[in-house]
Amino acid sequence: MQYKILENGEQILLGGEQEVKPEEENRNFVIDRRKKNIVYTNRQGGEQKKWQYNTLEVPRGAEYELILADGTHVWLNADTRLRYPTCFNTDERRVYLEGEAYFQVAKGKAPFYVQIGGLTVRVYGTVFNINSHYCDRIQTALVEGKVSILLGGKEFMMNPSQLADFDVSSGTLDIRDADLTPCLAWTK
Repeated sequence: MQYKILENGEQILLGGEQEVKPEEENRNFVIDRRKKNIVYTNRQGGEQKKWQYNTLEVPRGAEYELILADGTHVWLNADTRLRYPTCFNTDERRVYLEGEAYFQVAKGKAPFYVQIGGLTVRVYGTVFNINSHYCDRIQTALVEGKVSILLGGKEFMMNPSQLADFDVSSGTLDIRDADLTPCLAWTK
């Protein structure tokens, strides 16, 4: 079963058929269980004084779509957790990933970051996939746009159709041109 875990520890079951609307729950998101997605809205108006983080957990054998408050689309593959703020401030947009996700990042003035394992991916308005399901490896597949891998105080830029392969145990990073079809097969 998929769960959305709110900052206060409350768990919301995402399975079933009924849609949950924000006005019914006094929240800034809509859960559409038929479409298997969550869409955030800007109902709170303006910046929050205190950042609130939610976590979306997707179990083995399932997938889920999330639309963040800035309009970024995130598709989460099986056995994945994403921790994200319910709205973003003007300085940065940052999410924390364990597992695999496909991102279509909305353009914005604030930089977008994905924290995963021992590295950070900085996004420059783009489409990409990140996967940490491989034993001691994190792979980033860039479909379009630009991203960089921030590692050990250095920034390594990627171009479309490149794959970044980070070996967690040795700390080495290899960026190369690649056929991304195998990396993206789960999204089809």
